[in-house]
Amino acid sequence: SAAVSCAGGCLGRFVDDPRRNRLRTLRTLLVCQNACVITCTVCCGALLVRTSPRRDDGASPVPLYALVALVHLAGAGAVVASGAASVALERDWVVVLAGSSGGDGDGAVRAWLRDTNVSMRQIDLGCKSLGPTVAGFVVAWGGGDRAS
Repeated sequence: SAAVSCAGGCLGRFVDDPRRNRLRTLRTLLVCQNACVITCTVCCGALLVRTSPRRDDGASPVPLYALVALVHLAGAGAVVASGAASVALERDWVVVLAGSSGGDGDGAVRAWLRDTNVSMRQIDLGCKSLGPTVAGFVVAWGGGDRAS
């Protein structure tokens, strides 16, 4: 998305800053993500109340447009924070598995870190690709109207 493209470099530097504790960074990103989701939820609720079919009082549409814009901005913020949090978590997870910092380790450890990182990315992408497909098959097989 455009938000990830625009904010990716800035958040990458935020996540990789050596002066910053990675756990604190992850917590900050998760708090930001949850705040954006809560903001979206509140705005969607306000939109539902505001656009009720019984409510035709001729009020200005500006608050409606502001709520829609806020939903989009907060949603983009949640996506960006989620991506940055997953990057922060994935980078530390492989290092913890290796039991090494990965910075100045020997060649075997660095090769293992590289291979494990690639395998984890492949598993992640496979799950993201196959999960919705399998869920669709399960819903199609188990749901729907059946003539008895």
